[in-house]
Amino acid sequence: MGIWRGLMVRGVAGVVVVAAVGCAPEGDGLGGGWDLRGGTREKPLEDGGLREKVRDGDVVFRVTGVKKGPGRIGVKDAEGRFVFVHVTVRNEGDDPVFFAGAEQKLIVDGKAHTADAEATARLGDKARSLLTEIAPGGRLKGIVVFDIPKKARLSGIELHASAVSRGVLVPLDAG
Repeated sequence: MGIWRGLMVRGVAGVVVVAAVGCAPEGDGLGGGWDLRGGTREKPLEDGGLREKVRDGDVVFRVTGVKKGPGRIGVKDAEGRFVFVHVTVRNEGDDPVFFAGAEQKLIVDGKAHTADAEATARLGDKARSLLTEIAPGGRLKGIVVFDIPKKARLSGIELHASAVSRGVLVPLDAG
């Protein structure tokens, strides 16, 4: 009975999130959006470079490095090649936030690639990016792992404070 109750609660929560996202205004085309938490205007999507601070809502990100990873992590072989994106994430809000590597997107040859959760999990504690709670004023240093084609060229990473946040783009110039 407990399992079914948990599934029902998760299902209702999913419907609420979908309804909230589906009803959110699309903005005015000038870079603004809506903050779903309070219905107030959010700051426009910011761009910033490597090692620069960028903000998405109450979360401040800094991409501290992008490195070629090994061909294998644990027993997981890369389909192409692994790329490690090192990030620092700071919660400047009043409430805890969860940083999830799966919500971040690496832009490669004009296409968005989601993080490789299995490879990230195999890194263990040093990754710290699967799903980590960050207290108000707290900071996280982590690694988000992506599996991309071998000859692909990185153009940027889109970082998100949450699944429904607007996001922020950090251009990358790495091969």
